Amino acid sequence: MPTLVFFSEIKWKAMRSRKQFILSRFPADWKILFLEPVNFNRGNSWNLSRDGNVAYGTAPFVKLNTTSGAYNRLLGLAWFRAFNTWLAEIQCRRLLRQFGAGGDAVVCVSNIFAYPVARAIPHRTLCYDFNDNPFQFPGVPAWARPWMDAALKGSQLTFVVSRYYFDQLRAEGYGPLQLLGNGVEYDRFTASSGVAPALLQARRPVIGYIGLVSFFLSFEWLEELGRAFPDATVVFIGPVHARVREKVAELAGRSPFLFVGEQPYEKLADWIRGFDVGLIPFDPADPYTQAINPNKIYQYLGCGCPVVSCPMSAELEGAPGLSFARTPAEFVERVREMLDHRPDPAPLREFARRNDWSVKAAEMEQGIRAAAGLQRRP
Repeated sequence: MPTLVFFSEIKWKAMRSRKQFILSRFPADWKILFLEPVNFNRGNSWNLSRDGNVAYGTAPFVKLNTTSGAYNRLLGLAWFRAFNTWLAEIQCRRLLRQFGAGGDAVVCVSNIFAYPVARAIPHRTLCYDFNDNPFQFPGVPAWARPWMDAALKGSQLTFVVSRYYFDQLRAEGYGPLQLLGNGVEYDRFTASSGVAPALLQARRPVIGYIGLVSFFLSFEWLEELGRAFPDATVVFIGPVHARVREKVAELAGRSPFLFVGEQPYEKLADWIRGFDVGLIPFDPADPYTQAINPNKIYQYLGCGCPVVSCPMSAELEGAPGLSFARTPAEFVERVREMLDHRPDPAPLREFARRNDWSVKAAEMEQGIRAAAGLQRRP
């Protein structure tokens, strides 16, 4: 029975992400241990817990931008980072003994600060899941860059979330690489025809966004959209990042904008089915937005909802029902075109079906087996 030990930058129970979707769909003959970082506000699993076929536990890896100001300041000291890593290795070895992992485990890292620990434990091969650029988030110090370089150089295979990053990493001399984009729980987003009650009586058209309302969004684009569609409903489903709360408060007091906050993941499809057009209004001037391959694209399309977005990574070009805009005026025009000529939802759903998380899990497992020299399942 093969063993996979996954070193993550988020907690197993914290959110629905690529890691949870993929690992929970690995074949039943895999033993999987998920090692997560500490969270100062949520519970930590110092002993192993289990969720389906995945066991998980907490280790005190270096962690940026915590709620503890003292901890954040201490991270500026090299000895403190080394001390954290030493403690994390002790805890990981303890959890590995509880789990019963041997020296032939496959190790996969998506947390650059966990890489020194992952490298130190006995393993058969080491992979890196490059699902985000760690430096796309604010507050990442300069001392963190060598950690990512070490993880990329030390991996026998790197899974890369987008074609943009794939080409960039290859040009920088990293490899071997395997393109492994994001996906969707296809059955969940196509299973019913219900619509969120709050949208049943909403003014039409409903133009919607799901996800974190963050510094990635172009508020210039949103202002232009509001002026063009003053009698519509422009709705945002998701939490608001602290850095944009003032901007959101300004929009929330005006028509046509509606912010409903974070909603249960299980109900997201009901909200999307109430949209006439789905949005990804990220600022195209941000150097990182052109490289992303977000789950929400597949969630929109799985519901048969057309999407207007800032430019994305090349593998998404030509996706049915997906239109790119590069300026505020073009953004408004693309939305208007989608409203006037709504595409047939069947090709949109078929594109989402081809990117179901079960497909991504099979692709990752095949890549790991090849890198580790594990015999393929019959």
